[in-house]
Formats: sequence, C-alpha cells, structure tokens
Amino acid sequence: MITFYALISMTNMTKTDQISPKDTSGIHVGTFEPPRTTFAALWTARRSKILYAALAVVLAGGITTTVLLMSHHSTQKPSTNGKHVAPNGSQSQGSATGPSAQASGMPAQGSDTTATNKPATPTATKGAATNSPTGNAGSGSGGGGSTGGGGSSPPQTTSYVQPGTQGYRGSLTALTVYSAANGQVPPGTDCSWNQTYKYMRCNDASLTLDHVYIQGGLYWTGCDSLTLTNSIFDWYPSQTWFDVDNACASPNAGSTITASYATFETSPSVIHYTGGSDIGGIYEYTGDVPMHVSHSLIQGFSQGLDPGGGSIIESSEIYVQDNTCSGNLICHGDGLFSQGGNNITYENNYIVAASDATSAIFYQSSPNSSGNKVLGNYLQGGSYALYNENSNGVDVENNTFGGSTYGNCSLQSGATWGTWSGNVTTSGTAVVPESNGGCS
Repeated sequence: MITFYALISMTNMTKTDQISPKDTSGIHVGTFEPPRTTFAALWTARRSKILYAALAVVLAGGITTTVLLMSHHSTQKPSTNGKHVAPNGSQSQGSATGPSAQASGMPAQGSDTTATNKPATPTATKGAATNSPTGNAGSGSGGGGSTGGGGSSPPQTTSYVQPGTQGYRGSLTALTVYSAANGQVPPGTDCSWNQTYKYMRCNDASLTLDHVYIQGGLYWTGCDSLTLTNSIFDWYPSQTWFDVDNACASPNAGSTITASYATFETSPSVIHYTGGSDIGGIYEYTGDVPMHVSHSLIQGFSQGLDPGGGSIIESSEIYVQDNTCSGNLICHGDGLFSQGGNNITYENNYIVAASDATSAIFYQSSPNSSGNKVLGNYLQGGSYALYNENSNGVDVENNTFGGSTYGNCSLQSGATWGTWSGNVTTSGTAVVPESNGGCS
C-alpha cells in the first residue's frame, strides 16, 4: 500500500517562503514530555502558535492519501481558555500554563514552534563544537560551536565581539556547583531540585545568581526580576526542555531578565541539545519581559534568544545548531527570533546559525513590530542572514554579513527597512537592499 502525504499551508507564500519538509509538523514536543496520543491533546504554546489539523483518509485501489492542513502560526499572546497538557499528560482547562499548573512534575513545554514562512533550505552539515564551560568557541564554520552558512573568517577590526571572548571566562574553581546530584541550592533562596527531571525550581519573587555553575535546567516562577552574572548554566543532565525558564504567567510591571558574562549551553559533554524544543538559552513565557543580555555565550540550542519588547542583546556570542524536534524533524532555528515587541536592539553580537536555519536574525510577528535596531553585528548562516517578515523601519547599520544559503537579507511584503548604512560582507563589499526584497 502506498501512502502519500500532502502538506498544505493556508498562507500565501512566495517561492522563497516555501515550508521546508522538516518543519511541517509545527509542534515540538519535549523528549521527556508526557506523550500526546490524539490531536485533541495538542497544547497552546506561547503566543498561541495554533496548528489546526484535519485528517482525511481515502481508500481507493489500495492507495491511502493522508492530507494534513496547517494554518499560519499566529504570534498573539497565549489564549486564557485554551487546553493545556498537565505534567501527568492529562488536559487541563483554564488559564495559560504558568507556575500554578506546575506545582509538581515537569513544567509544561513552551515551544517557539516552526515559523510557517521559513524558506526551504538544504540539510546543514553539523560542526564539531566544543562547548567549553569557560566559553571557548568551537571549531564549527564561523569559529564558534555550529556550522554556519558559509563565508570567510570575519575581519578583526570590527565593533562586534570576536569568537571565544564572551561568556563566563573565569576559573571553574571560582564557581559553586549546584546540581541534582549534590542536591545543593544557593543559600537564602527558595529553590529546590526536582530529582525526577533534574532541574532546579526557584520560587523567589526576584532571584540573583552570581558565580554559580547550575548543572540542569533552572525553572524560575518569580514575577519581578532575574539576574544571572558570572556563571554557567548547563542544560544537561536535565530531563526536560529548558535551560533557563522564566515561567511567570503575569509578570509585574518593571520585570526584567538580566544576564552578563554568563554561559548558557548544553554542557561540555553533550554537544547537541536533545530536549526536543526549538527554544534558546533563556525562555520567557509571556514574551513581554525585556531581556538585557551582554557579554554572554549561548550555544548548542535550536535558537539563541527570543527577546520581548525593549530588550537589548549586545556584545554576545550566539551559535545555533541543528537539533531534532518531534517526528525526527529538524527544529526551527534562528540566532535571534523576534516574535513581537518594539524597540529591541541587537548590537555588536557575533551570531552564527546553521545553514538550514531560517536566519541569524528573524523578525516575525502579528501585528508588525517597530523601532527595532540591528547595529554592528556579525551575521552568518540561515536561509538569509537577516530575514524581515513583519517589522517596520528596522535600522540596519554597520553589520558584517558572513554568508548564508540564499542571500544576505530578505524583506517580505508589508515589512520595511529604516536606516540602512555601512553594511558589508567579510571582504568589504557593500551590502545594499534591492527592489526585489533581497540584498546585493
């Protein structure tokens, strides 16, 4: 019997907007998440990226045709009356999944699901990263922990940080190790270890961690501020999907996430993340809490960061790798993925994405965002190094483009560039927007 699978997007897509076959599930279920056995069990992830599935089976002449219809992912906030899967795998009806729903067991997964308008791309060749806890970049193309989309070594006289210079760079002996194995928690905190899934849960309203080495995920339920400095946060040996998760469903006014001179990675012994979700080193549940990340290293995950409005990501290294999500499909990958929020600044970063990721920097939101800036970064990899689907007036200045699969940039209908100046390739050739939406 021959089975045909037809995957149809309900959006109007240009040639370069075709969905890659590996991204058609639209659902990324954590490896250790309780199993979902029916379509009714599909949960609502952050920003309500809702997938509607219809299954029709037609038997004729020994041929079975299965048709899956997939809608465009909305980027609105989570529904407050959607169905969510509780840690034990049962469905819970009510408010968006937050800390109250996760009093025990593994926290519900928050996946930034596959972008519908991701251009089709070939399979990447994975780099041989060395995720050193001191932040040393690996041997991947582009010099840091992941094979990117090609391009020569970047110039050394630039405003962006160089490979192997950011993250925690001090001695490991200066850090206090906290893990499920030793059962220790930072003194004076309301933290404890989940020994089943090997993550540390902290219920402090505000939490500051300095000179710590967390081995396993950090699940913070507070709604004020999180500050992470001079530290290493290893995902492994966590048996869940996040490295650092801000799980508050209703952040207080002024809530922030600050990270500086910190490393967020899988672990020195585990190069590739296997948590089964397309999230980055720091995940924030609502998308409304600004991040200020500086002089940090993020590597090994499917994405770097997904920052909300008002965020500043600066002077950091981000290396995105191909990882496997549900159905053995490659997770959606970006260096910095903006799904909404205005006035976000990316400045002086070194960003390398796998060649079949969407981009080093990707803007996709509904409604369109505005006031965003891309200043003095090194951008390499992805279908396009810079992909603007839904942001108005993005200022792009003094960036260096290190190569990508289809072109340096892509501007979709309805999005606009703001100031564009001083952008070059690694050889010094000017990168200029073209009327067809690409870049020279």
